[in-house]
Amino acid sequence: METRRRIIRADSLNWAVQEWQPGGGVIERGRFTGQIKKAKWKMPESFFRTLADAARDLFHEIIGDVPQGEGMTGEQLAIHVTKAEESVKAYVSSMIEKQKDDVLIGILQERGYSVTDGRKGRKTLADNESPEE
Repeated sequence: METRRRIIRADSLNWAVQEWQPGGGVIERGRFTGQIKKAKWKMPESFFRTLADAARDLFHEIIGDVPQGEGMTGEQLAIHVTKAEESVKAYVSSMIEKQKDDVLIGILQERGYSVTDGRKGRKTLADNESPEE
């Protein structure tokens, strides 16, 4: 089964990559021993200043999921890298298309541009609503 991941705007200064935790199974250790695992997005483990850095990390995570084996040829690895690159590009472009103006303005401001949405300036850098899936 493929691991699901997404890029989120963690706060006004950071992007993060989250991983999906499938539900089911029983928690074996810790304070919640014996309870059923809930299906949810895990807390991000690392944060990134720019969307490009978060996308690069997502790409590395996908490449890390490639099954390692002695039978894998260089050609097969190249195919996996190409597929991962295409999926990250498609994901980021679809994510950008769904975002509101203020998040897109934030991306430009990360690069040093001075931009507003035309409505008396920008009030915040962060989009507090999560993107639709």
